Amino acid sequence: MPTVPSARDVLNALPAGVLVVDRDGRVHALNPDGCRILGLATAPLGWPVADVLAPLDVLIEGRVPGRRRQVTVVDRAGLPMQIGYSTSPCGGGHWAVLFRDVSSLEDARSARDHSLRIETIDEVLPSLLHELRNPLAAMTSAVELLIEETRPGELRDELEAILVEGRRMDLGFQGIGMVGRSLRSTRAQLVAPAVHEVVRVMRASAARAGVVLLLECAPMPMLHLNAAVVRAVLYNLINNALNACREGDEVRIGARLRGDGAAFELTVHDTGVGMSEDVLARCTELFFTTRSHGSGIGLSMCRRAVEEADGLCTVLSTAGRGTRVILEVPVGDPGEAWSASGAS
Repeated sequence: MPTVPSARDVLNALPAGVLVVDRDGRVHALNPDGCRILGLATAPLGWPVADVLAPLDVLIEGRVPGRRRQVTVVDRAGLPMQIGYSTSPCGGGHWAVLFRDVSSLEDARSARDHSLRIETIDEVLPSLLHELRNPLAAMTSAVELLIEETRPGELRDELEAILVEGRRMDLGFQGIGMVGRSLRSTRAQLVAPAVHEVVRVMRASAARAGVVLLLECAPMPMLHLNAAVVRAVLYNLINNALNACREGDEVRIGARLRGDGAAFELTVHDTGVGMSEDVLARCTELFFTTRSHGSGIGLSMCRRAVEEADGLCTVLSTAGRGTRVILEVPVGDPGEAWSASGAS
């Protein structure tokens, strides 16, 4: 007559963690796979379930039969682990918790969502920005005409303030619309005026924040760089710097050809709050931001544009002392090779 497996044999054979909790919230049973998942050598019988997985009221709160929920657990190595679980009553006031480590699934889901967001930006953003910039261009043109026809005074000052804000908005659209646009250009363009334009427009925002905006732009010939992308990159860098500054801080912008003339160097240095080592390590990741209303797009796209142009993007920061971003981009014909040796 065949041997009938016991309930414990079935419990031990399940390829998932099974935890039984008594009415007092203490561990009544834990199968070997559950011990493995939680990094325990033996079943912690009699332990409070809160010390093993989560408090009992959390495990049964909002319970829906057949629906898995998740909780973050710190394993014995001190690392966070995502546990997916479902809880069911099993008689006598006891509860059975079926659980698995779903950390790898969460990582895969995050990577998928990240890719989808990037694809959305690449596909949707250019046409969306085009639709936004067209009416903005019409508005700024109309304001320019009004300014020409208005005598000096309070009304003209207000119109000029509107014009500056419209130009700042346009720079913002350019700043997030440089996806897929190359920083290098086969046609030489004037870059220094583009730098001056951005700083001139952003001075109003800096003044409202009580921040001093300074520019040192050396004379430069026409360069094989896309002036529109230079404007977009600089706008993003200045905007980030202003968001990191307190009243009375400074933002210094430098633009020049490096000593040997082989590369264009753009520097934005602020005396703001700076970044911790952890934030600095992630600051150029797409969608990473420490601001509640930040997008996490600007600095990432700047780095992407520079590196796609065979350049270098360096971010230096100290918490409480400010941040310096240094961009170096080759200025020869795009087909020419450029050595980054000697880049600071």
